[in-house]
Amino acid sequence: MQAAILSLSLSEVKPADSSASDCRSSQRAAAGAASGGRRERRERRADVFQVRKRLLRSVRSDPGERNEVTTTQANTDETNRSATSSGQVNPRAADAADESASEAMRVEARRPRSRAILDYSLTALAAVVLALAIQAFIVKPYMIPSVSMANTLLPGQRVLVDRLVYHYRSVHRGDIIVFRWPEDPDQPLIKRIVGVPGDRLSIVGGRLLVNGRPLREGYVKQIGGAIEPTMPSPGGAPGEPWSLQAPYTVPAGHYFVMGDNRTDSNDSRYWGTVPQENIIGRAFFVYWPPGHFEVL
Repeated sequence: MQAAILSLSLSEVKPADSSASDCRSSQRAAAGAASGGRRERRERRADVFQVRKRLLRSVRSDPGERNEVTTTQANTDETNRSATSSGQVNPRAADAADESASEAMRVEARRPRSRAILDYSLTALAAVVLALAIQAFIVKPYMIPSVSMANTLLPGQRVLVDRLVYHYRSVHRGDIIVFRWPEDPDQPLIKRIVGVPGDRLSIVGGRLLVNGRPLREGYVKQIGGAIEPTMPSPGGAPGEPWSLQAPYTVPAGHYFVMGDNRTDSNDSRYWGTVPQENIIGRAFFVYWPPGHFEVL
């Protein structure tokens, strides 16, 4: 009888131990699942936090996109709260979080390209406006079209012309100027000033005299080591006193110009003096062709 009771007791105890063991196993599995869920939620929150940090940095650098970034951030926060409050990883919430993060990254990737295009466009526009302003008011380039200024300036060379210089100093004898041709103001010419207002000009023995003295003209084209002769205009009609067939006094407000190539220059000897208002500026630098830079 005692053996039977002992046997019954043992048989009753065994199932109880097995149930407790199964219960503990279930609890550990549930705890592991919960721990895994919490770990996955932490990882997802860390990813969202990194995206938020990048968005905040972008907002600081470009306030104009705060609204778009704030909306994306709010969507990300709502998705994160939904996943956290449910106590488990919601696949739909996870997909929404991924989509929000992807959209934020796309916005962040688009921003540098659009900003670079805008920066380049503004820089190009500013450069064009600045170049036009410089040419209109400060310095303007001109190309030498003929041999009238040889050998100082040759055809095809390009010079810079100072448009401001005569606003703060007077025109000097010997200056190379660009001016509007009195007979056709739309055509600019380039010559050297040899006579200023009040100068009395004459030609004697192939030499130009200013106020009775030969003008020192080392810039005049030379032939065989000798300075090319300066001759008066062959016309010399009575109504053309500037032809220098006879002494001529430069009138006030006007300037007498000649080319350095005296035998091949259409200058004041043929059509008269240049009014002050026709002068565009003084040529001061040869910048073309490359390697042939020269200060005039």
